[in-house]
Amino acid sequence: MYSSPCGYFSDRKSQMTVYSFPTETEVAALLSSASKPGYDNKLPDNQTFQQFFYSQMLEQGFRRSNDIIYRNDCPQCKQCIPIRIDVTRFTPDKSQRHLLKKNSDITLTITDTARAFITAEKQLLYRQYYKWHNPDTTCTNIQAEVELKMLNGLDETSQNPIYNGTINMEYRLNGSLIGCGVIDLAANALSSNYFYWDISKPIQKRSIGTYSILKEIEFCQQNNRRWYYLGYYIAQCDAMKYKGNFKPHQLCIDNIWQEVRA
Repeated sequence: MYSSPCGYFSDRKSQMTVYSFPTETEVAALLSSASKPGYDNKLPDNQTFQQFFYSQMLEQGFRRSNDIIYRNDCPQCKQCIPIRIDVTRFTPDKSQRHLLKKNSDITLTITDTARAFITAEKQLLYRQYYKWHNPDTTCTNIQAEVELKMLNGLDETSQNPIYNGTINMEYRLNGSLIGCGVIDLAANALSSNYFYWDISKPIQKRSIGTYSILKEIEFCQQNNRRWYYLGYYIAQCDAMKYKGNFKPHQLCIDNIWQEVRA
């Protein structure tokens, strides 16, 4: 159990259950030791052991951050509630359909190599986004590189991915990068890890954060991922409660996933 100041409520402390994210070999050994005799270390549908393992942990409310997986388990506060969407049942509402149409001039590309996760273009975009959130500080190019490595889960020494399912979803307008989603693919799910974007007023008017969620859901629907995990839903936090706008969704309350429609 790890304790630290709460990032959402200044008068509280958070407690997290934390584990190091195991390597592909470690997961294979773990599954083998827990299986019946004759287990042959094979997985269906070209799944990797890490992706299979992460699907199980997402089901239990865990998230990845760099080289760890964690779950908020604060005994006196139950505000951080894991949220997910069954994409086989999701249909955009009227305003979401309008947003998709409004942003139809945006092009989306997907990159899945470590080299593509950190580029000069992404460092600049991240620095501007960081400054917007932290106006009294400055994010240097080196700091942006370090933080992008952490967000994408790249080993500091080897630069290799710690998790083998990370991708970037890159959003461009007239060729310019205006947003980047850091995504973790699991065996039957997608976990939205982080999204940073162009903070200029014309892009802000496009509600690109909401648009990125709709496109990530669409990616799940097109790539055989049933569950879309958005992290934590916090009803009392303005920066997090928007996730409840995507319905129907499920909330993990007392370790049981419960559907919310209204």
